Amino acid sequence: MAENNLKLYTIFHLNLVYSSIEEDQRAEVIKSCYRPLLELARRYELPLGIEISGYSLELAAELDPGLLEELRFLVTEGPCEFIGSGYAQLIGPLVPAKVNTKNLLLGNKVYQGLLGFQPEIALVNEQAYSAGLIQHYLEAGYKAVIMEWDNPARFHPEWTNNWRYFPQLAKGPGSEKIALLWNNSIAFQKFQRYAHGELGLEEYLVYLQSHIGDKPRAFPLYGNDVEIFDFRPGRYKTEALLHPDGEWSRIALLFQAIGRNKQLSLVTPSAVLGLLEQPDAGNLVSLESPEQQTPVKKQGKYNLTRWAVTGRDDIGINTCLLRHIPESGKGSHRF
Repeated sequence: MAENNLKLYTIFHLNLVYSSIEEDQRAEVIKSCYRPLLELARRYELPLGIEISGYSLELAAELDPGLLEELRFLVTEGPCEFIGSGYAQLIGPLVPAKVNTKNLLLGNKVYQGLLGFQPEIALVNEQAYSAGLIQHYLEAGYKAVIMEWDNPARFHPEWTNNWRYFPQLAKGPGSEKIALLWNNSIAFQKFQRYAHGELGLEEYLVYLQSHIGDKPRAFPLYGNDVEIFDFRPGRYKTEALLHPDGEWSRIALLFQAIGRNKQLSLVTPSAVLGLLEQPDAGNLVSLESPEQQTPVKKQGKYNLTRWAVTGRDDIGINTCLLRHIPESGKGSHRF
């Protein structure tokens, strides 16, 4: 293995209760998105990270028991690794502490019952983070969490750029700390653009190779939704057309190309924790900042407000809010 090998890891996020998916579309999502993902992992023996909430796992098991059997095999006897998140994909910073505690414990109960084990790495839901969540993850038995690099790093100029290639330690409000793996919004959007045909394979590989350093590093190849490949919910006017070659076929070509590249290797998320002893790893970091007390993923328009004002009668709530926005501001605000 090359000294400057770049370890690529993935967290494929499965969510059958994604708001854009109608209940009668769930079986189609399983057929078009979840089945191809698992078939890809088995066919090429890919060490993929796969995350799904306890509730979505229950729904998937009910709709397609064979999917559950295949997932169980891949994450217990096969090459994949299961990543947890709790029973529901709730937004941790917005709910009481007791709700977070119960959500993680209920999720563990479902994982134990359907898969036969409790996961040790958790994906922070919607990458909406507050330091108080660390205690809940630790109490639920998690040893590491996955959180986005881009937004926290933006307001921490004291962090060096190299830290994004290594696991760190996230600091709680007290003495709590937990191992931290990075997700990366720019990276997962690049992956999506490649799968949808907006980037060519060679161009995308050049992007990945730009993250190779002079010593082993790790980089998140993908850390987002699965329901956007070879499936469109039909909700958005701006939805891209399905790629005629098949988006899972394009993803398969990418994984084959990675397998042929001696400077790139695909690993499970937990394998990245093996880099904790590296010089740029293991730094104790506070992800929050005065400018961004509760970091989330992607662009600045994505913040807790988008979830805080949704729920029962969210149309009415947002309508009331919009009435208080000056006319010139309409169209530029997203709630």
